[in-house]
Amino acid sequence: MGTVMILGATGYTGTLVARELARKDVPFVIAGRNEEKLVQLKDSLPQPVEYRIATPDDPTTLAGLFRGVDVVINTVGPFGDYGEPVVRAALEQNVHYLDTTGEQDYMLRMIENHDAVAQAKKKVVICAQAFEYAVGECAATLALEPLHNRADRVEVFNYVRGAGASRGTVKSAFRMFSEPCLIWDRGRLVEEKPGAVMNEIRFPGESQSRAALTIPGGEPLNIHRYADVSLVRTCLVMPPRFVRAARYGTMALSLATAGPLRKVTDWAVDRFQDPPDYEVGRRSEFKVVARARRDSTEKICAVSGHDPYGITASIAVEGARFLLKGPPRRYGVISTAMAFDPAAFLDALKPDGVTWRLA
Repeated sequence: MGTVMILGATGYTGTLVARELARKDVPFVIAGRNEEKLVQLKDSLPQPVEYRIATPDDPTTLAGLFRGVDVVINTVGPFGDYGEPVVRAALEQNVHYLDTTGEQDYMLRMIENHDAVAQAKKKVVICAQAFEYAVGECAATLALEPLHNRADRVEVFNYVRGAGASRGTVKSAFRMFSEPCLIWDRGRLVEEKPGAVMNEIRFPGESQSRAALTIPGGEPLNIHRYADVSLVRTCLVMPPRFVRAARYGTMALSLATAGPLRKVTDWAVDRFQDPPDYEVGRRSEFKVVARARRDSTEKICAVSGHDPYGITASIAVEGARFLLKGPPRRYGVISTAMAFDPAAFLDALKPDGVTWRLA
């Protein structure tokens, strides 16, 4: 078996990934900017690991960083600020790259800037190898299969209850909701204001529909690359009062993350946002439902589980394990569902409490 590196290993998500790699007995190296924290993490793990000092905002630390490594899992966000130098270094050093982003604009930029190079080098760059948006796109791909990969409309609905948010996630969310989101609409990516379109979904087994609003997800960037679809949207399920508030809150977020105010916002998040509690995270739950429609036929794939951050660690580790076991289905800057068989990938998460079904 090859070796995995975690960049940003001492952060909230990075630590979860390290523990998951150790639990599954995958050889790995930890890397980050703070040597003291790296030593503390190293000493807390049940197996010996090497650590290396590196930071994405110092390119000199990335040179030769991935020696002896087959896959890097990058957890350093916001990825729009820090992700691309790591992608570039991974491809230069012939290493597969995975990250845990949820930032749509960054994901699109990686496709545009690095897809051709990754294909030529027979490497994968998988952005959002995480709860968002690996689960949703795997579900959407499974819902599309009975429709022979053709649909008038594909919508993915995400619902989370009881989970906190890490500092990196909060910063990324501020950026994500302050910019126009992209949907796939009749052959092109179209800008849509986050929250501008209200939607509804009735989860399997429930009698009442839930309200949802459009968010900038990964599915509109990728599903059209392998399926004939007219419309693709990513949605976030929220209580109706929060949906209404969110529709009018994007202007405030735009101001808070514009120009010099971004540094102030980031400072405030670092100062006042506590990391989520691991135990609280384990008690949280999520549902992801993909709905594909073609003419009068509708297919739904529903995925459920607990602990989005814990599942993100499992998703990142399983992605690395799949790559260590054998070649992906294709190369380039791609998604989880493009790299791996989506049913097999979701099945690999069953030991972590993930269930899915197609209806």
